[in-house]
Amino acid sequence: MIERVADSSGINFTVVAVSIEDLLTAEFKINLYRVIQEYLDNIVKHSQASLAEIFIRRDAHSIQIMIKDNRRGFEFEQVMSKRITDSG
Repeated sequence: MIERVADSSGINFTVVAVSIEDLLTAEFKINLYRVIQEYLDNIVKHSQASLAEIFIRRDAHSIQIMIKDNRRGFEFEQVMSKRITDSG
């Protein structure tokens, strides 16, 4: 998936990952794939990034996934403030 996104978008992806295959059920693998797919779609559609990094780590009790890019983001507090104002 990452190679396809990189080829079609021109974004240079770096992936640093350990195997987590043995920790996941088939259903969880599908869900995790979809979550990562959504993150990549958002990077392509909204960030105007040229570089993106994906890190996957694990320890005895958890899996950590970090995805970041080098471009435009948003301020969480500003988005939440707007949502509260818009809903009231």
